[in-house]
Amino acid sequence: MVQLQTRIDQLTKLNADHHRRASLTRRQAQQLIEDKAELQALLHDRDQEIARIRDRLKRYSRDAASDALASKVLLLCLFRKIYYT
Repeated sequence: MVQLQTRIDQLTKLNADHHRRASLTRRQAQQLIEDKAELQALLHDRDQEIARIRDRLKRYSRDAASDALASKVLLLCLFRKIYYT
């Protein structure tokens, strides 16, 4: 009878540990899903900003085709603005 109670106590502890670990894993998975969504939104925003910069650069290139250096400087400044802010 003592052995049976000991075994029940062991299984109860194992079950509690399993539930604790499963709960922790669920919380971690949920946090990873949230982090992924935030990163995807940030990437989408950056992609849109890069597309706007490319369009702006094309317009500037058409308007000032003879001034290649100005276009390069503009591009450098715009990319620095995106990646260093």
